Amino acid sequence: MKIAIASDIYYPMTNGVAVFAHNLANGLVQAGHEVLVIAPSFTGEYHEEIDEKTGVKTVHLSSIRFPFYPDQINPVPENPEFLGMPLPRLTYKNGIWWTVNPWVEVKKVLDEFQPDVIHLQTAEFIALAVMSYVKKRDIP
Repeated sequence: MKIAIASDIYYPMTNGVAVFAHNLANGLVQAGHEVLVIAPSFTGEYHEEIDEKTGVKTVHLSSIRFPFYPDQINPVPENPEFLGMPLPRLTYKNGIWWTVNPWVEVKKVLDEFQPDVIHLQTAEFIALAVMSYVKKRDIP
């Protein structure tokens, strides 16, 4: 089954929403499904990536830094090593990033992926664009 997960907060952020969505995507891939995650970009620019370990494809939509939460601390995605020994988990202040006008990018991404079902993890901008998309196409 082709499953899309839409979330305005996603890995590598460390909070309940981000961790749950990340674990859900990984579990669905392990169960044999094709999974696409739609989330904001932490650089502000649209880009796509595939996690080589899990096979989860993530599309990061164009976004801006949310001005009222600048101190959100995010981990560096991978734990670094030095001479084969793990170093402490690194973090950086990157704030929360939000998509402001995701409708065009969401339509493009979902038209290409053609999901059988879509899971909305949050109810902010990306979810509003996805809800508009699914209403017109009768996708659960």
